[in-house]
Amino acid sequence: MSSAEKPATCRIWRYYKAPYDHNPDTECSQTIETIRADQIYTDEILSDIAANGFNGIWLDAHLYDLVRHPVFPEFGRYAEEHIAALNRLIVQAGRHGVKVWLCMQPGRGVSENDHVFWEKHKDLAGSRFRIHTKSWGAKGDQEFTEIIALCTSTEPVKRYLKEAFAELGRRLPGLGGCILITASEFHAHCYTFDPPPDRSCPRCNAREKKDVISEVVTLAYNGLRSTNPAAEIIAWDWAWDKLATEIVPGLPSGVILMPNFESGCVKTICGRPETKIDEYSLSCIGPSPRFVEEITLAEERGMRWMARLQFGTTHELGTVSNLAVLANLFHKADFMRKHHSAGFMGCWNFGNMFSANTAAFNYFMSREAPDDCHNALTAFAGLYFEHADGEKAARAWEIFSETLSRYYPFDNSFMYVGPVNWTLGYFSPPGPMQGKGGLSFSCRLGNDRGDDFSGAFKRFTLPEILSAMEAVADGWEKGTALLDEALAQDSGLHAKEELSAAHTAAASFRSVCHLMRIVRIKQEKGEASGPDYLAIQRQELETVERALPYVERDPRQGFHAEARAYFFDAERLRRKIGLLKRTLGLEK
Repeated sequence: MSSAEKPATCRIWRYYKAPYDHNPDTECSQTIETIRADQIYTDEILSDIAANGFNGIWLDAHLYDLVRHPVFPEFGRYAEEHIAALNRLIVQAGRHGVKVWLCMQPGRGVSENDHVFWEKHKDLAGSRFRIHTKSWGAKGDQEFTEIIALCTSTEPVKRYLKEAFAELGRRLPGLGGCILITASEFHAHCYTFDPPPDRSCPRCNAREKKDVISEVVTLAYNGLRSTNPAAEIIAWDWAWDKLATEIVPGLPSGVILMPNFESGCVKTICGRPETKIDEYSLSCIGPSPRFVEEITLAEERGMRWMARLQFGTTHELGTVSNLAVLANLFHKADFMRKHHSAGFMGCWNFGNMFSANTAAFNYFMSREAPDDCHNALTAFAGLYFEHADGEKAARAWEIFSETLSRYYPFDNSFMYVGPVNWTLGYFSPPGPMQGKGGLSFSCRLGNDRGDDFSGAFKRFTLPEILSAMEAVADGWEKGTALLDEALAQDSGLHAKEELSAAHTAAASFRSVCHLMRIVRIKQEKGEASGPDYLAIQRQELETVERALPYVERDPRQGFHAEARAYFFDAERLRRKIGLLKRTLGLEK
């Protein structure tokens, strides 16, 4: 078989209800999913994952939970339970042709509030990084807590990392491997973040960041492969940014490099050229120049590479099962297929529901898919649906793709703080602005939602984003109407699910426009009331009433897997309809 014919080796996925514990402290050792992994991933779930074309699952893992080691005897208190559960899962998953991967940030830092730990190991302390205690679940009774790095410039920490990975490989003989985040997420080594001078590490100040990162990966690789040669190390370039091309040459050639597919792209957004994409994106096709440069460097060194992307949904709208931009997905998959990728990690802790997106991406990666995008979409429609008009379905997916690519106001502040994920279930009352500003991330649970989300307008103004979102809503409604026609004669499950997703997304985008128009009135006049406000809420009532049947019949809609909670559901929409009708004087 030629290299061009070799199938992708890693197709890594995740069960959308699997618990992801963001807690940076060792306190979560009894709650993180590795301690009960075999209970989460049942035979039914594993069979479903394999049937949908995936051969790997990733679990959130902490090295300090899984291994006991003499350098840090405080770690691994429940290691036996974690290892036993993982071994049971590895065997169970193997029956379905599925490998288990551990996604981790090795050498995770420890809270400053672990006084006994740091009294004993003060000579191994590195740089410090402050996190918001309540937002991130860190130990401590103050608003901010400092996480102290385990300094990898010290020999004991290097020994710990290498030997702990060796022990991990020894104890988990069937492990697929480890996916390493080494630059940012929580504090780990001294250059995880760029610390201010008063919190930096004097030992690591004399070293280059690229050398520290490549050293961590090398220690993990050498340790794991010394006891388990079949297990892989995947080096994820999360937050390497411009340093990536300096880090790659320092990695072991046996490591699999995994860059983010879109991060580093630039495109015109809201009329502003050269706007940077710094998140997973379905509106941006990619790959970014940085991605291409990284994989070129990897190939020159004989390294394999794979892609990190999300092809279900993203922060662009995370509370629908999928954004069916299948034309964009075709071009992503087509690049990977033609450039002999070693595979992909296709989701984070959300954007991981099965849908036309997952089926299509795996189909587009196969040799059976036509080389022409439109022909591939049409062929896929014939395979995925029972009685579809394939031509109309393909055109609908092309409209969705073009709409999101051309108009979506891609900006992290808008996606993180703005209302896109929750507005369909939110009622904006008359009067002044609700909320105190600085509300919790749009992808997490937090304080009560309000209509003061001014933090969403850091890059683009409210008028710019409103204009863009109105174009997104218009285009999505057009595509949804065509998809309705394409699936008019199809009563199958796939048709029902795709229509539910399309209609819910259309309503969510339109609802964002309505809320932002109300916010604009409140900003300009100090409060919203009178005919203008009521006219907007009358349109919102129509939008929510159109969405309700689709949310009722498809409980996937409104669920955000990162928060593991519903941001809207049928009951909430019915309550909102009641509030809107009373506001409009349509019922008492």
